[in-house]
Amino acid sequence: MTRTPEEVMELAKERGPRDLNAMWERVERNGGCERPIRLRATGAASPTATEPDGVLLVACKTRRESRCRPCSAIYRGDARQLVRAGIEGGKGVPETVRRHAAVFVTLTAPSFGAVHRALAGPCHLGPPGACPHGRPRHCTARHTERDEVVGSALCPDCYDYEAAVVFNATVGELWRRLVIYARRQLAYGLGVTERDLNETVRLSYVKVAELQRRGVVHLHAVVRADATGDELEPAPFAVTREALAEAFSRAASAVFAKREAGGRLLRVVLGEQLRIDPLDSSSVPGIASYLAKYTTKEASGSGNLDHRLREGEIEELELSDHLRRIVTAAWDLGAVEGQERLRRWAHALGFSGHVLTKSRRYSTTFSCLREERQAWRLANDGEVPAVGAWIWSFTGTGYRKEIDWLFAQSIAEARREERYAKWLELSTREPLS
Repeated sequence: MTRTPEEVMELAKERGPRDLNAMWERVERNGGCERPIRLRATGAASPTATEPDGVLLVACKTRRESRCRPCSAIYRGDARQLVRAGIEGGKGVPETVRRHAAVFVTLTAPSFGAVHRALAGPCHLGPPGACPHGRPRHCTARHTERDEVVGSALCPDCYDYEAAVVFNATVGELWRRLVIYARRQLAYGLGVTERDLNETVRLSYVKVAELQRRGVVHLHAVVRADATGDELEPAPFAVTREALAEAFSRAASAVFAKREAGGRLLRVVLGEQLRIDPLDSSSVPGIASYLAKYTTKEASGSGNLDHRLREGEIEELELSDHLRRIVTAAWDLGAVEGQERLRRWAHALGFSGHVLTKSRRYSTTFSCLREERQAWRLANDGEVPAVGAWIWSFTGTGYRKEIDWLFAQSIAEARREERYAKWLELSTREPLS
């Protein structure tokens, strides 16, 4: 709801000038967080006694864009720095990592049934006739990315929703086995034993999970070959980008896992569509941004699946029929003893891993990036952290007054414009000669 300047002035009168300025400063320090956490400290000389409404507003720091866009933008920026530092150096990582062999790996899911696609030509030129359920096996429409039908099954009754859920739940294990298989293939390609390779070569990586429109997980990863030891040095045995790419290509075609679901024994494998690109310095910024953008999304893209579900809640959610069937399949499979994890992660379509994971030595951590930003803020803003023996209590989330929400919206919009201006400046800057 848009407010006129006169209406904003009336809302501002609800707070005195002192509270109004204090609230603006607090919201600005939180970056315009849309759902801040309200905390109250009890004890002698409580630091919240002088805060507006007697509570301290702390940024929620969520990664989900559907919950808070300003905080998710910060998380996305941290993810971009984390990915980029492991390829170019910086943030505590030596710049010598640029000499290490590295590849960009994209792993897809297999087909669980025909789905509508956004292509340059017709959607799906399948065989003529109808499926056993009386629906056509093909679609000649030309869909765009914004069409809601994209990603949904041509025939929901033919689509194997249970297998899709099991794949999402197993993709983390597939990645673990893939790295093991890739090491074996790399040793074979270099003509050394696996034991010799393990003693001298370490594979470091960062991996991001992307939930596709069809409701299955794709993995994007940067894999780097290092020498073992405390210092980050290039891997020996002439480990090249081409040798690393070939090892992962062979491993991806061989890796599998067996799982039981719905009374069936499933052989879970990766999709046939595989892309492995050797990394060079020119592609690093684009890849870092490409991976970071997936860290703030949730399954439905609308925020309806950004929390764990309760009994009977699935029917109340505003979801497409395709997503609802996947969520229902995960919920039903989770009712079996030993498969309870699928019900706990039904809101993520069965995927229970973190959206971004990395090996320990790949680069810096989110904690280090947050500590560095906090230290910069204390040094530049003059903010002194509160120290004392107080008891902190949670009093709620969000803003109590509309004027505070309008402050947050204004500050968040200004920050977005600043980021865009900075991006525009960097993208149009002439390269160094």
